[in-house]
Amino acid sequence: MCHSLQLAVSPASANSLSRNSEFFVSETYKWFTLSSQRQLFYKSVYEAINDGLTTLKIPAGCKTRWLSIEPAVGRIVSQCLESKTHFGIVRLKEKCYTAEILAEMYRDEENFAFLLFMHPFLEEVQRFNRLFEENTMDKTKLFDDFSLLIQSIANKLIIPRARIDIFHIIFEDYLDSRPYLGFRFERKSEDLKHTNVVTNEEELYLRKFSKVPSALVPATETKATR
Repeated sequence: MCHSLQLAVSPASANSLSRNSEFFVSETYKWFTLSSQRQLFYKSVYEAINDGLTTLKIPAGCKTRWLSIEPAVGRIVSQCLESKTHFGIVRLKEKCYTAEILAEMYRDEENFAFLLFMHPFLEEVQRFNRLFEENTMDKTKLFDDFSLLIQSIANKLIIPRARIDIFHIIFEDYLDSRPYLGFRFERKSEDLKHTNVVTNEEELYLRKFSKVPSALVPATETKATR
């Protein structure tokens, strides 16, 4: 079942996820793994910003398992300021094209807002995914929890007053055109509009990616019923 969940999620995300998001995450990881000097410099930047606290490494994701990027996304979200500062410096210091691209991506607040939106969904599915790796879990309870997971994702995205059984209807017909996408995303979105970083039209464009988790629902439903 664990493998089936990965198979369900991967095609749905591949068809819906913005291509630069995976690049953003994977290239951030690669940047530090290829050089111990880069790691040391980032460590000095992190400690300077955080009063001597030690940084945590950004974990790798697996290309064939889309859910595996969740830990890396969480780490990038929690260390965004430090990474933004780091790449802002090294783009000039190393004169490297990859550093320049990553510096631009970290300066683009929309990229950060998108990760803020995606991370809670990734975290929720990944948490359930780990339950399947435990040999002692009751399979009947796991199936019930799986149904609750699908319902939970759906409830975040459908029209609030819709009273429907998502397992027996066309889910996409009831999607909310402006769903609530989590406290951190909504706060970030309001900040970006208030400071004129994004326009209302650009914010709506960013929100269109709420179709990413909605694509998970029919995919995981199919795997659950097999």
